[in-house]
Amino acid sequence: LAASARAVIAANGMADRITVFDRHSTALDRLRDLDGGVDLVVSEVFCHTLIGEGVLGSLAHARAELAAPGALFLPERASIEVALAEFPPLIESIGPVEGFDLGAFAPHLHAVRHLLADDPALALRSAPASLFAFDFGAGELPPTGVAEVRLASTGGRVSGVAQWLRLIFADDIIYENRPASAPDLHWVIGLGPCEAHDTTPGAPFRAGAAYAADTLALWCAPDDSGIA
Repeated sequence: LAASARAVIAANGMADRITVFDRHSTALDRLRDLDGGVDLVVSEVFCHTLIGEGVLGSLAHARAELAAPGALFLPERASIEVALAEFPPLIESIGPVEGFDLGAFAPHLHAVRHLLADDPALALRSAPASLFAFDFGAGELPPTGVAEVRLASTGGRVSGVAQWLRLIFADDIIYENRPASAPDLHWVIGLGPCEAHDTTPGAPFRAGAAYAADTLALWCAPDDSGIA
């Protein structure tokens, strides 16, 4: 890929202005390779959970070790968004198939916990809320985190929470793969199931997540605390 990038750069007459380093960013040196530090960091180190490709560690290292003071980051901020949702039941176990008991395969079952953003079987059942927010240029990027929000159903069946990402390039330039918000959205929607409930408008729920390194775990439950 690096060789192909160099060929494209040369074919467009920019070989004297663009340098390609074919190594991991953590192997770069601020002084040796980057003339004292870069002024702009552009990245797309994101999976559908936002954190699954090691973005927090990569950009924290870039800011501390590779960037000049005041360097710009694109996107500059990002958040993990959730909302109550209705979606089909997830396959969590395996049993008899054509008369054969396949239960012993259950530990190897990979539960699919996502849907395409335009899947007609996915419907939001609350306003969205931000679980985690990250400022790549200035804020802390902790490698672990826990958060919880309260959500109010708009009515209808609630199967759990839907999770998506929000990337902020500037105050007026925002990408968000919110379910059913636009065609041709790239990232899938993460799902955190709970026991399905038929709800009336205003029914309260608690939802949250924990992350560590590149793994995000979602949960959702009716809120019986009586706290608004």
